Amino acid sequence: MRSLQNDFGEVNFSRLMVTRWYKRFQSGDTSCQDKKGTGRPRRIEDEQFKGVIATNPFATPAEIAQNLDISSSTVYLRMKNLGYTLKLSRWVPHELTSAQKEKRVAFCRQLLDMLDKNPELLE
Repeated sequence: MRSLQNDFGEVNFSRLMVTRWYKRFQSGDTSCQDKKGTGRPRRIEDEQFKGVIATNPFATPAEIAQNLDISSSTVYLRMKNLGYTLKLSRWVPHELTSAQKEKRVAFCRQLLDMLDKNPELLE
C-alpha cells in the first residue's frame, strides 16, 4: 500500500479497495473500469423526476423526496445528473438553450443602447 502511495502521491486508498483490486487482477481481470451493473439499482427512473419537475418546478427537494419516498440528498444528486439546478426556488435546466442565450444577448444590447443614449441613467 505504501508503494501505491509513493507511486501515486497523496491518494487515499483504503485497504479494502486495494485488496479488491489485488484479487481482481490475480483472477486475470486487468481492467480498471467498473463492471456494468455494479452499485445499487435505481428505484426511481429519470422520467419520474422529470415528471415531478414538469408538474411543479417550484417543488422543494424535501417535497420531491417525500413524494417519491427517497432522501433529499438523492433528489439533489439525481437532479444534478439530469442537468437541473435549483435557482430562485425553481428547478431549471442547468444549460441555457440557444434561444435563451440569444434573448440574453439581445436584452444586453438593448441595455447598452439605452445607456449610450442616456448616460445619466448610471448616476
